[in-house]
Amino acid sequence: MQFRFNKTISGLALAFIFLLLPAVALAHSPRFVREQKVIEVTNPDISQAFYGWLDGQAVLYKIKTDVPQQLYIQLLVPDVKGVKTDLKAELKAHEGVGMKSFVLEDKTAWPRWYEDFGGEWYLEGPELRQDVGTGTQSVFVSNADLYGPYVFVVGEKESFTPDEMLATLKMLPQLHQEFFLRPWYSSYFNRVGLFMAIPFAVLAIIVFAMAMLYRHSQRLLRRVILACFGTALLALTVLAVWDLFNGSMFGMATDFAVLFACLAGYAGIVWIWSKDKAGIQEVKVNPPSGK
Repeated sequence: MQFRFNKTISGLALAFIFLLLPAVALAHSPRFVREQKVIEVTNPDISQAFYGWLDGQAVLYKIKTDVPQQLYIQLLVPDVKGVKTDLKAELKAHEGVGMKSFVLEDKTAWPRWYEDFGGEWYLEGPELRQDVGTGTQSVFVSNADLYGPYVFVVGEKESFTPDEMLATLKMLPQLHQEFFLRPWYSSYFNRVGLFMAIPFAVLAIIVFAMAMLYRHSQRLLRRVILACFGTALLALTVLAVWDLFNGSMFGMATDFAVLFACLAGYAGIVWIWSKDKAGIQEVKVNPPSGK
C-alpha cells in the first residue's frame, strides 16, 4: 500500500512539472519600460521583451555586449485597435565592436502571432541576427509619428528563473490593463494561470496524503503532522495578507489564490481533526467488552 501511494504521488508531481515546462520554455522575460527614453540592456543573449510607448521622440536602447556574440532583435506591437506598424529600429555602429549601421524596418503586412505564455496576440514585425563584438550597441526605436506602443525584443536564449517568474506574475496584470487594454484578471487566463494552479494541486496531494495518514498511522504522529501543516498554512496566510496591504508585490490574483488554497487546507485539517476526535469519543462510549 505504501509503495503504491508513493508511486502515485511521484507520478502526479512529474505530470505537473511537465505541464509547467512548455509555459516556461516559450516565455520572454518581460520588462515594462513605459515611456522611458533611454534603456540599458544587459545580458543581450537572454530573451527579453521591452514593453513601452513612444511619446514624442525615439527611444534609445544601449545594448552592452561583454563578449563577441550574435545579437538578435525584433519589433512587435500589441494587436489592439488603431495600433501603428511603421516601427523601425536603427542600429548605430561603434568603433571596435565589429558591426555596421543597420535599419530594421518592414512596411509590409505584419502577421498576427499568439504568445501562449502570456495569452496575448501581437503583430510580428521584422527581426535581425547580427554578429557583434564587445562594446555597446545603440539602437533607436521610432515610428513616423513618434507615438504609440511597441515591443522591442532582444536575445533568443530562454532563461526563466524563480525571480523572473515572480516578477512576471506581478507585471502581467499591469501589462494587460495598460498595454493590451484588457481587464487585469484576464492576465491569468493562460499558462501563467496553470502555473498558479499548481499550488492547489500540491495542496490536494497533501490533503490526500493526510487522509491516508489518518487511516494508517498512530494518533500522536497524525496530530504532530497536522500541527506542522497548520503552522505552514498560517505563515502563507500572513504573507498573502501582508502582500495585499503592501502593494501586491506578487499580484492580487496570486495572493487570493494562496488565501483560497490556505482556506482549503484549514478545512482539511479541521475535517481530519474532527474525525480523529470522533474516533476517540467512540472508543470511550463503546469500550471493548471483556471476556
